[in-house]
Amino acid sequence: SPVPYTNRKDVQKFFVQEKYRNLLFFRNDVTTVTQPTNDMMRRWSSELKLGGGVELDNIDASMKLGSNESIIRIKTNLSMPGLKILTINTIGAKLLLEQSSGEEGDGASCNLDTGLPEYQFTLLESELIPEGAPPLVWLFNKLMRFRDTTSSFTRVRANNAGGVHCDKVKFTTEARLETRIQIPRKGLKALPGVDVAKFERQGSKSIQKLLEKELEPALNEFRDAYARYVYTKR
Repeated sequence: SPVPYTNRKDVQKFFVQEKYRNLLFFRNDVTTVTQPTNDMMRRWSSELKLGGGVELDNIDASMKLGSNESIIRIKTNLSMPGLKILTINTIGAKLLLEQSSGEEGDGASCNLDTGLPEYQFTLLESELIPEGAPPLVWLFNKLMRFRDTTSSFTRVRANNAGGVHCDKVKFTTEARLETRIQIPRKGLKALPGVDVAKFERQGSKSIQKLLEKELEPALNEFRDAYARYVYTKR
């Protein structure tokens, strides 16, 4: 739901602070990667293009992080049928302090400041550690040997609320998560009696539930923190 809006500078100052950004992962363990590799930077640039994100500041020069770019590592627990999985994800976080005017959506007709900020989160690396019944752990590890790519791109935006709430701002998120598993015929022979399609469907449903379960409360926590932050400015 929308929260009070003061001015663009206050929203930008809120987005810049890492302690508030990390609320978007508030149920997880978040650490900062201080020395990213060139492979990380190249993967980040490639995935940004795939997701429609904004290019990195120094990708064509020093390969160093820009002033509003950082890389974080997040540990999350994921549940699948019969398994608990520890995921260790390395994510590129890019902050756009001003969106283009075309991104303002509902708030474009409001008499408010434009150019509100946006986070763009890009998955760079992902490690999955299963725990559960040995046969299921064995099956999971067998399937993961055939994992081709995992791609994820998430936007978190501040937008003018529009309508009767022209004095308010709202936060929205868009997430895309895709895991491709390519199992050759010889690989299927190594999994006798296993309904791979069913396993993949169950996994996809679990991932979708995880996204819905994690994103909504995290965004609410982020919104409530902003409401408290703005209250101190009044």
